[in-house]
Amino acid sequence: MEKFDNIKQSIFKINTSEWTWSGFYLKEYKVVVTNYHVVAGSHEVSLEDYDSNKQVAKVIMVHPEKDIAFLLPENELNLDDTIEVVESIEVKEKDKVSVMWYPFGMWFTVTEGIISSPKQKVWGRDLIQTDAAINPGNSWGPLINENWQLIWINTSKYTNADNTGFAVSSSELLEELKKIDKIDKTKLSVVCHSCDTFITEKTDYCPSCWAKVDKNIFLEKKLEKLSQFLEDAIATLWINPVIARAWNERWLFHYWSPEIRIFIYDNNYLYITSQLNVLPTKDLLPLYEYILWEDVSPYQFWVHENCIYFSYRLAITDIFTNDETEKEIAEKIKNFVLKADDLDDMFVDKYWCKMTTYSKENRK
Repeated sequence: MEKFDNIKQSIFKINTSEWTWSGFYLKEYKVVVTNYHVVAGSHEVSLEDYDSNKQVAKVIMVHPEKDIAFLLPENELNLDDTIEVVESIEVKEKDKVSVMWYPFGMWFTVTEGIISSPKQKVWGRDLIQTDAAINPGNSWGPLINENWQLIWINTSKYTNADNTGFAVSSSELLEELKKIDKIDKTKLSVVCHSCDTFITEKTDYCPSCWAKVDKNIFLEKKLEKLSQFLEDAIATLWINPVIARAWNERWLFHYWSPEIRIFIYDNNYLYITSQLNVLPTKDLLPLYEYILWEDVSPYQFWVHENCIYFSYRLAITDIFTNDETEKEIAEKIKNFVLKADDLDDMFVDKYWCKMTTYSKENRK
């Protein structure tokens, strides 16, 4: 059990501006491993650990042909144990395997299964087939054996087929890990599909073998106008907006204690909300009087399932009326976050409320 508890700390949720995925840290190499398709178009991503702590990670190497990427965490990870990657490992039908991952952006999950076929020709590659659950979000969650050794790495499943998932060979990963000391960790390196040279500058051709290179691999995807506006507003709170990214047009972060959620509803409305506190079990009248009569406009209070929420809603079209309106709304977003941080403490001190499970003090 201790081994499992240590290993699960090395599995990370990877949040981008488009989706949320999975990856795993290797202590020996000091990198997080994930799919290339997970980080395509990103130079930085958010890493979220088992305890919901977040940090930025830089994309330092991608191998599009093998669908491999290495991420360098901003802060060194002091983990007691991580998954073992060995030179060669025998895989047989009916071998028991486990998958560790964050499915659909949810909490850490473990599923079990067996090897259905140790070698399946899929999309021109030899992949392993397993009946262990593989779903969107667990790309590059590790597939491990009972000795906590990496067998292969999850990559995909057939969309309309249950219990039919595929993974790429750990030997392909090991080939890239052996070259990790040659990577310039200050910039993005792209592995040439022809000669395995590390290319660090945008180019049409590999400088070593002159193989054709897709220079778009080096480009970082631009955010949509609304997303850029919101990330600029988040940055005024001294928060790296990359850390705040949850998935497409959603942001989630803590500002001291409260959790702040920002999302688009029905393609027309921008919502910013925070679940502040749990209602007390007695003496509710003073609290309700405050919630009903305190003027917090343009923000609102509401109560749902025994919790107090604080929110700000506006039409997206109202944001971009003119430059002055954009500045005013950006300031209101900043003030919303600051006020949420004041309110949850005030409700505890004055009205005997408790923090919710989403507040930083209680988040596990």
